[in-house]
Amino acid sequence: MELHVSTVTSTYDKPFCEVFVYLGKEYQPKYFPPERARPGDFRRPGAVVRGTSSCDDVKGVAVAAGRKFGQS
Repeated sequence: MELHVSTVTSTYDKPFCEVFVYLGKEYQPKYFPPERARPGDFRRPGAVVRGTSSCDDVKGVAVAAGRKFGQS
């Protein structure tokens, strides 16, 4: 399992982190339906979970992902 985090910033909002959890090549990529897609969205092979979090909570996100998928 891999956890990938990127920071998203904008002029007026507090930065937040976008989180992708990868479980490996054997998992199919998830795609965004057109009505939910944003300009920055793109396909990430093997990503099975995608979400956002306060950057202060990224460690908690990693722990929760490890518990959900049975790995640490």
